[in-house]
Amino acid sequence: FLEHGIVSGMSTIIGKPETPFGVLGVHTQHHRVFSSDDVLFLTSAANVLAEVIDLHKAEEGIARVALEWQTTFDAANSVIWILNAENRIVRTNRAVETYFGRAPESCLGLYCWEIAHEIGGVCPDCPAERARHSLCREMLELQRHDRWIEVTVDPILDEEGQYGSAVHTIRDITDQKVAAAERERLQEQLR
Repeated sequence: FLEHGIVSGMSTIIGKPETPFGVLGVHTQHHRVFSSDDVLFLTSAANVLAEVIDLHKAEEGIARVALEWQTTFDAANSVIWILNAENRIVRTNRAVETYFGRAPESCLGLYCWEIAHEIGGVCPDCPAERARHSLCREMLELQRHDRWIEVTVDPILDEEGQYGSAVHTIRDITDQKVAAAERERLQEQLR
């Protein structure tokens, strides 16, 4: 400091003493006795810096967890939708591109039946509507074009134990259906 002509100064830790982010200091080339207000101001500035750093680290952590979650969500082979209380899609994974030829963003805000059943209203025996009332997992197997799908809806209850939203999963079970039909055909031949 002497090579810069510094003759007075004060500094404080940024953050907690056990895990400091650094040191904040002020220096002068003139002799000065810093007042308690000066010390309080510098400490306050260091505390604000520490809060900003903590907030930034927390935001980075949240962004990292969100990316990990979305990556996991997109890795599933089944279509997974998060439905709101009205059974509109608020999140979807990338499998919707394979199953329905739709970009995930194009599904947001739509009712599940508009995509899964290609109809303009609630389908008969709708598992999402049944889950809304039963508050339990509901399932439905149906044929869609040349494929068989299994629809599973798991309700997510709110703080009062009422239907708040749901996880809606669509899984292609065509291979299992074909295998079961073939097994049944072979058993018939043996009789």
